Amino acid sequence: NNKEGIATEFKVDVHGESYDIAITGVGDVGGGKRKFYISIDGMPEEVTFEALNEYVNDSGSNAGGRKKATDPGHVTAPLPGNVVDVLVQEGDKVEAGQALLVMEAMKMETELLANISGTVKALHVKKADRVTPGETLIEIVE
Repeated sequence: NNKEGIATEFKVDVHGESYDIAITGVGDVGGGKRKFYISIDGMPEEVTFEALNEYVNDSGSNAGGRKKATDPGHVTAPLPGNVVDVLVQEGDKVEAGQALLVMEAMKMETELLANISGTVKALHVKKADRVTPGETLIEIVE
């Protein structure tokens, strides 16, 4: 378990067989599907899940209090973690693929990149903030 109380390692029993599973990364496939990079008894695997139902937070924000990403210009975290460094400021012009911030998740640093070219409209995080997947961390407008 990590500090935020979200499990990233599991022991799973299937038909009498026990497996140690660790989530090592998460990606977005689209269309309600999500890709997980996992380790099963130390062997790396990639699995895709399709959500059959989803919890909707009526407040419009998620557990971290930031609003849920709804736009291609909304930059989100792929995993729960901490912001290590913010590389841009509000008003900065950015290009698609440009590094915007550095976060640490599961003892690895990851640069979050701009999805689109445009102007940084809003920063919703600062250094050392905790973040969760789906939160809008940075807003970019074309």
